[in-house]
Amino acid sequence: MSATVETGQKVMWGGEEVEVLYAYSRAQAIEDGVLVDVSALLPDMVANAGIKFPVAMTNEVWTSYVEVPKEVQCQDLKGRLWDILYLFRIAARRFEGDTLLFQLHVRNDNRRPKLVTLKAVVGPGDQAEPVITISMPDQRLRRIAVANWKFRLDMKDLWAAFEAKDEDARYDETEVNAIGKAVSGRIREAPFFLAFSSVLDPLADEFAEVQDIDDFDGILSRLYDWGDRDRCWIATSF
Repeated sequence: MSATVETGQKVMWGGEEVEVLYAYSRAQAIEDGVLVDVSALLPDMVANAGIKFPVAMTNEVWTSYVEVPKEVQCQDLKGRLWDILYLFRIAARRFEGDTLLFQLHVRNDNRRPKLVTLKAVVGPGDQAEPVITISMPDQRLRRIAVANWKFRLDMKDLWAAFEAKDEDARYDETEVNAIGKAVSGRIREAPFFLAFSSVLDPLADEFAEVQDIDDFDGILSRLYDWGDRDRCWIATSF
């Protein structure tokens, strides 16, 4: 029998039966670009690393540690991905549990490699099959399939327009401020804004003023935290 949780289904949440208002599957996360399906892209590499379960990693890990930054020499995408998969497998041999932190050296410039930490979580997929998800150590893997989302803030169109720009433009202060203002407006237009204005109003103000991409990511992280706490699904393309 399928274990997939769907919109409208009744599930137990926090000791009570609730209706799932928005179910977000692993497959949808891959389609949206939140996760990169490594097993689908390079199945032979995953098998050669000795990993038996399907593997995906967050977009942040992929863009930070798999994709090769511009101007960096003597690096290639497959080699960087192999390092992550192989060192995960080595660490997993000595570990029991469902959440593993492991380390590897990554070179993102033409100087010395730096030691980074990643997190691997083994959990149920959309059909309750075991799957592996690799993320940054501070990223929460939002298992939407068992959540009861009361609200939805849809900003996927804003992210699609932003992601369509070239990489240099996405770091430009003007472009960062433009998407920040767009997010601020979307937050203030939300039908639930007044009910949570004590939290959302300061966040909207910060988005409207932001110019640095790292600051933007920090504000966005706090918006996600609020969404997790008050059961609002923040829909972006990652």
